[in-house]
Amino acid sequence: MSGENHSPELATLDEVILAFEATPVAPQGLMFVLDFDGDGSPTSCCDCGFRLNSTGRIRGLTIFRPVDEAWLWAGLFRLLERFNYFLVWPGDCGPVLGRRDTLLPEGLSDELGAPVELESADELPRLIAES
Repeated sequence: MSGENHSPELATLDEVILAFEATPVAPQGLMFVLDFDGDGSPTSCCDCGFRLNSTGRIRGLTIFRPVDEAWLWAGLFRLLERFNYFLVWPGDCGPVLGRRDTLLPEGLSDELGAPVELESADELPRLIAES
């Protein structure tokens, strides 16, 4: 990936929503729903929460109700490629990165295992299923 395509900083809420190519529904405080199809069905929506840093950028994103849909994997991969984020979930998988230069908190690899660098969004459901 070239340097023009990513930033070492964190994303704004608008940049996160743009990465998922979804419609934010009912943003309330630090919660929102991503609706990919616009129909509100359980297979097209994810409940999300986020934490902001002191500059108003998102420092943490939680997906409370993930769906096994390509749009979710593609959006997560876009965020991992462009910004300084990594994924973790319960199971036997180290931090998942979209690029090698992602900064991880000190000791995280010791705690969770070696980082796994994604090459495509298609790898996410496989990694989750295997962990």
